[in-house]
Amino acid sequence: MLRVTRAVREDLLGIARRITGDVAEAEDVVQDALLALHEAEAVERPDVWLRAVTRNRALDRVRARKPTDAVEGLVGDEAGHDTAGTDVVAAWLPWIVETLPEPYRTAVRRVDLEEVPQAAFAAEAGLSASGARTRVQRGRRMLHERLVTCCPVRFEDGEVVDTGVAGCQRC
Repeated sequence: MLRVTRAVREDLLGIARRITGDVAEAEDVVQDALLALHEAEAVERPDVWLRAVTRNRALDRVRARKPTDAVEGLVGDEAGHDTAGTDVVAAWLPWIVETLPEPYRTAVRRVDLEEVPQAAFAAEAGLSASGARTRVQRGRRMLHERLVTCCPVRFEDGEVVDTGVAGCQRC
C-alpha cells in the first residue's frame, strides 16, 4: 500500500492543485484522501480509488469556499445543471482576472466577482452606463480568451463541459 501511495502522490497533488488552485489546500486534500485510504476496507485498485477520492474532496472544498453565483455571467451556469466544472473554473477566476489589463481587470472584478451592479460601477468609475457595459463586455471577452488559451476549459452553449489536463502551472 505504501508503494502505491508514493507512486501516485505527485499525480494526486496535481489533481488537487488544479481543482483548488492552492498548493497548501491541495496538500490537505491529498492527506485527507490518503487517510481515507488507510481507514478504508479492502480497496481493489487503490490508485484509481485515490484519484477519485482526491478529485471529490477537492471539489467539495471548492464548493464550500466559493459560491458559483458570482461566475454565472461568465460561464453561463443554469439551475439544475451539474456544477463540478463551474466550481473548478470558479476557483481559477480570481487569479485570471488579475492578469487582465486595467481598466478591464477592475470592471470584471467589480461587476462579476464582487457583484456590484453595472450602474453602480459606472458611477464609481465615472463612465456612462453604455461605457461601463462595453468595458465589462470587453473584459469578459478577454477573460474567456485567457481561460480557453491558458487553461484546459471547453464551453458548449455557455456551460463548462470539460476541464481536462492543465495548460499552465496555476490551473
